[in-house]
Amino acid sequence: MNINIDNNNESDDGKYHQEVEERLKWWAEKHAKTIEEAREEFKQFLSDKLDITDASNEDDDFMIEAAESFIVQRKMSGSSSTQSQNLIGYFVGVDSRVRDAQENKRVPAVSAAINNLDEAINMGLVARAYTENGVWMLETKQGVKKTEDSAEEKPWFLFEEHGLSIAILQNNPDWSRFGEPITPYRWQRTYHFYGNEEADYMDEQSVLRITVTSKDPNEWFVPQMWTNCTLKVRERKTVSPGWEDVYNALPFPSAVTYGDIVEEQYAAAIAPDKLIPTATQYVQDLSMLGELFETQQQMIAGIPNPVGPMVFIKGKVSDLRLEPSDYQYDPTGHTYFMRVTSWDLLRTFNEDPRSDVGIGIHGFLGDEGHPFEYATADGWKPYAIKTTVLIYGRLGMSVKEVGGKKLLIPKINAVGVHPIPRQTIPGGEGGDTNTNQFKGE
Repeated sequence: MNINIDNNNESDDGKYHQEVEERLKWWAEKHAKTIEEAREEFKQFLSDKLDITDASNEDDDFMIEAAESFIVQRKMSGSSSTQSQNLIGYFVGVDSRVRDAQENKRVPAVSAAINNLDEAINMGLVARAYTENGVWMLETKQGVKKTEDSAEEKPWFLFEEHGLSIAILQNNPDWSRFGEPITPYRWQRTYHFYGNEEADYMDEQSVLRITVTSKDPNEWFVPQMWTNCTLKVRERKTVSPGWEDVYNALPFPSAVTYGDIVEEQYAAAIAPDKLIPTATQYVQDLSMLGELFETQQQMIAGIPNPVGPMVFIKGKVSDLRLEPSDYQYDPTGHTYFMRVTSWDLLRTFNEDPRSDVGIGIHGFLGDEGHPFEYATADGWKPYAIKTTVLIYGRLGMSVKEVGGKKLLIPKINAVGVHPIPRQTIPGGEGGDTNTNQFKGE
């Protein structure tokens, strides 16, 4: 067995053994730093983590191992390993639209590359991507880097549009992956969750916005909404003002576990029809929806008309449109529709059009979220007119002319619909969906 006892580490010029230097150079290139900066950080690592203040006293084998520990430790500090925490409650809605979270990073980088690729590379915005000797290569401002991605497949970082073949780079020096490739597209959809962090659930519940990320804009997991579950989300280190209700979920569907979330004696109390009416967004009297819109409407930049609040309502189904209608502004190209009413609406408005609330249901919810069905032991079954439903969505107003007079009629763009189990009327196959059958009694 050969034992290396040479002690030629850290010479007067600050350099280390050749194999240590190779590792530090690799780390410096990965983090867009100079070799001098890498040596200094390695020196600090030796002091902080291994209690070594004089590397010249250490043998080569030990220093090489220490250098490898350094690059792994530094690399993993910004890796995908994530601390998680649990939320408990149930999903009550899902948004219609998907947004591209990388757009703000991708667009300026691509624009700069189209204008002058060499300059964009020198600015650290992009790297030129090409294949050589069976692998993908990246030409960056620090030089050419070999990747581990086979030339036989397109790598995850590749952007090929506008005649470009590039990788977009992380250009924020505050991030540990500074100078490394990022995925050019990152799709996100917002889900709505009624609950709280596990330790605080019994004391308080509220609507939380859950951000879910997908690599494919066309593949989305739809959780079974209004069903007790535990949801794993990324642990929040800091929370920006205005984003207190936002959490980032771990990858679906493994992030969701269905089942009991409270002790048996509390189970009935947290059922949606019992717990949701205690929410601040719940509207008890549906005849007050118009007044609620007037007092809580807001103007939002980029939207020409005022926007109403998110609300929960409970009503009796008075009209069902199970066939989708074409709608060019919905991402799916279509939407669904239903109407609900209540005792408050009927006695206040009688035969006035305001005696019903129109419920718009976006295409994704209608296609995948079972808004017109209820869960049974034998699977999903349709429900009928007069079923009592809980609805969560955005309150708005429509205008209808009646007898020469324009009426403002409340409407809701729903993100979630839930038929209350004990007040669900089975629909069978087909059935009468005419509003008159409800109002005639």
